[in-house]
Amino acid sequence: MRQKIKQNSEGVQINTTTVSTTNSITNSTTHILSTLVTLARKDISIEFNTKESINSAIITAFSVLLLFAFGDVKGSAAILWAAFIFSGTIILSRTFAKEKDKGTFEAMLALPIERHLIYFAKFVSNLTVLFLVEIITIIVYFLLFGKINVDFILVIIVGTIAFVSSGTLASAIASNTRSSGLMMPVLFFPVLVPVLISAVSGTQRAFDFGISGAYNELRLLIAYSLIFIGLGYLSFDYIVEE
Repeated sequence: MRQKIKQNSEGVQINTTTVSTTNSITNSTTHILSTLVTLARKDISIEFNTKESINSAIITAFSVLLLFAFGDVKGSAAILWAAFIFSGTIILSRTFAKEKDKGTFEAMLALPIERHLIYFAKFVSNLTVLFLVEIITIIVYFLLFGKINVDFILVIIVGTIAFVSSGTLASAIASNTRSSGLMMPVLFFPVLVPVLISAVSGTQRAFDFGISGAYNELRLLIAYSLIFIGLGYLSFDYIVEE
């Protein structure tokens, strides 16, 4: 009987420890998500209040589409992604440079938070702004070039995630140089090439054959996204210390 009571007592202790550990993990996760949302919301709010990059990005996207439209060129995925890349680079290139220009980046690094959360917050805010620009761009593309197959949307979403995750990381590296505006394309475009090839190919195949024709490209874009997000998580702390 004593042995059973001892076992029951230990069982209660184990359960209590498990509950305590679960609560600790839940609280930690909630704190991380709350911090991430707060930082991302701050960046998005500043961008929509100042419209520092978004106006330039939209105008650039319009200009690219109009250039091809008046050139009597048929609509294609390459045209759409050209608009995305040029407008997106404008947004990404200022991600960390504007913080350093205002002197707020050092204050952000001094916050009692994991530094990789800053990368993820910038990634989320850039992704949100670029998605908005892309929605407007797709509407204009539709008006200029006619009906398109909506199956391409999934390729656009995954391709944009790969584009923004790599671009945010490149922007962080470039911000540590004296000429960050010049270094951003030098660092970013070579890395972007495989993403762009997969995105254009996948989008065009989705145009022509539906989403089933773009499975290989989607897998590649998902892999690129995971790689760049992982690199951002692992290396951001070292990048900002340089």
